[in-house]
Amino acid sequence: MLDELFPVQFVEGLNEGAEPSGEDNIVITRYSGFGIQYIPSLSYSLTGLEMMLTFGDFREGTQIAVEISSDYDEKPSDIILSSGSFVPKVVYAEWREVTLKSVSVIRNKKYWVIVHPNGCPIGLVKADKGKGYVLSGKRDAKWRTPPDNLKEGEVMLKFYGRILPISACLCSFIHFTKSSFRNTGLLFMLLPRIH
Repeated sequence: MLDELFPVQFVEGLNEGAEPSGEDNIVITRYSGFGIQYIPSLSYSLTGLEMMLTFGDFREGTQIAVEISSDYDEKPSDIILSSGSFVPKVVYAEWREVTLKSVSVIRNKKYWVIVHPNGCPIGLVKADKGKGYVLSGKRDAKWRTPPDNLKEGEVMLKFYGRILPISACLCSFIHFTKSSFRNTGLLFMLLPRIH
């Protein structure tokens, strides 16, 4: 029923229509995590994404984890909103699909797409004449923005999801707020304002 009313569709992207540059890929193998800042232009339910990636040789059975986190002080926070994974392939440049647990993202709010290389030789393919986006790298359990003086990167991503009515988004927000404050007295102060 949900698929009929609100089908999963392409929502927006980062340099999604550009051609790969063919050089200077952003190699992220040496990081335990690598983040790309994402600021949605509209509110929707994010269900998956595609990334333009390149790979080298890797161990059989390697899984690459991808997470969506909130922002804290211009860095990925410890709050993981959604996650997924994919199996790499030895290719020069290819769109790799990642299915995520559905999560509501809010227009103009900062999020991070985090890739965990897991020791795999992996690079983010740069777009030819593309727009640069804020990056962050994790080493020694610390996030650094920008990573290694790499201020921005012309990365290529596509985001997919369900565009729901505003009432559905509001209900999701209320549900999240109630869950967050369920065990505190703050809930009773917030409920009159929400309703």
